[in-house]
Amino acid sequence: MCNISSETNMASQGTAAISPIKQILDISIFINLMNEHIEKAQPLLDLLKEAVSDYNTKKPYDNVKILGSVGNKLYFPEMMEDGGYCIELDLLIERPSDNLVLPLVQEDPNTKVIVKPVKADIGDKTYVKLEVVGGLPGGIKESDIEDLIVRENNAEGWSLYVLLNSGFKMRTPWMPNDAIMAETELDQMMNFKLPFRKFRTEEKQHIIGGLVKYTYKCLMDKVFGIRLPWPDVGENWSKRERVWPPKSVVDEVVSEGCHAIPKTKSGETSSDMWKYSFAAAEQIIAHHLTTKQREVFLLVKQLKKKYLERSEPTEGLVMFSGITSYHLKTTFFWLSEKHGPSMFEMDQMKSIEAFFDLLIEFLEKEHCPNYFMPDVNIFERLWEKEEVFLYTKDKSELKKMRISALLKLTKNLRMNLPNYLTSDLLNVMDESHKMENKEKLKEDIMPKGFYERMEEYSKMISTFTEKSPTEATGSCSGNEKDTDCT
Repeated sequence: MCNISSETNMASQGTAAISPIKQILDISIFINLMNEHIEKAQPLLDLLKEAVSDYNTKKPYDNVKILGSVGNKLYFPEMMEDGGYCIELDLLIERPSDNLVLPLVQEDPNTKVIVKPVKADIGDKTYVKLEVVGGLPGGIKESDIEDLIVRENNAEGWSLYVLLNSGFKMRTPWMPNDAIMAETELDQMMNFKLPFRKFRTEEKQHIIGGLVKYTYKCLMDKVFGIRLPWPDVGENWSKRERVWPPKSVVDEVVSEGCHAIPKTKSGETSSDMWKYSFAAAEQIIAHHLTTKQREVFLLVKQLKKKYLERSEPTEGLVMFSGITSYHLKTTFFWLSEKHGPSMFEMDQMKSIEAFFDLLIEFLEKEHCPNYFMPDVNIFERLWEKEEVFLYTKDKSELKKMRISALLKLTKNLRMNLPNYLTSDLLNVMDESHKMENKEKLKEDIMPKGFYERMEEYSKMISTFTEKSPTEATGSCSGNEKDTDCT
């Protein structure tokens, strides 16, 4: 994420000098202003893309891709309190499964293996193990790579080698001397619990043509991924009937495959699990959105940041709703697949209404189908980590509270949609981005008095234990990632 502030005259910056007074805007005016914001930030995006491209040329065994909102071309500049913008960079550092050079301290092209996904036997098809085909490379002993590869017995009793996700997270390129823009890791201990690792740069300056000066900070989330052929679990996606995207795009997605990222299923302790990620596939699809589709999605995204970030499951208890841009994008893909681009071309306001109608339908069913594996419910992310905020006795009760609160917010937004298209939407910032850009998390990210109220509620409501949230977890965080790299 980048924090950019221009030193040019505010009166000449157009949308960068939005009045603090809320003004309801016609949708066409709002979209024009939104596009001006995006165009103004483009020089900095170009700078960051060039920096990543230069870094990529220095990595002989990796391919570094920008994913997320910037990579998807679904980015809207976020403005910080000091007048700057926010740009988040989600980076995928990939290596191919059929020519995987092991990330040793001294990397050698001769230490390469071939891996293939095998069933993880945990009742969740989104997770796999990665079997090493053909044994270890010549000259490599098990003791040399004990944090990367381990020998196991499968269900039939056969001995096989599998990759350890923990070793790849620790040994892939995140060293201090291997930075893109002098970024440093935010919280190394917390990052070990995540499939991706968080970094932030110090404040920098950029001058374009000697005329426009920017100051900026970058937040980068880096995830290692092993590129795999298109999996069997995604076979139905490639064959189902649809209006959009066209077959040529579907074929492109399948030919590019998917990734396995180093993530263990919640509640499991084994480090030999990897999770399927379709983030790169989503990016291919996003690149084929029309201009009108893209504008509608960006507007929806701003509405979510402003009005759906926090919910009130019970009176006086305000907390993060849990809904992310990933949920929005998945819903948007389902809507586009059913109706095609023509709906967005005819009436963008009706398209936004149709989007929220579908989101409400998913919320009422408590099931938002994964776009590539529809029987997988990505709404589980709305409540699966509620212990970040509350130490709960009854998760199912809290789940109902949170989904009900979010549904109420969404229905109200849908019913009064024109009144929510206000000028201040252009300057709203994602709550999780606010947190990541601060030095102190615990004191800064939650509303004043949050922890005191939580302790009171924990004594009053049977859903919660007598422990305070800080005693229960020792930490807190905001929304999860925008992509499925989580």
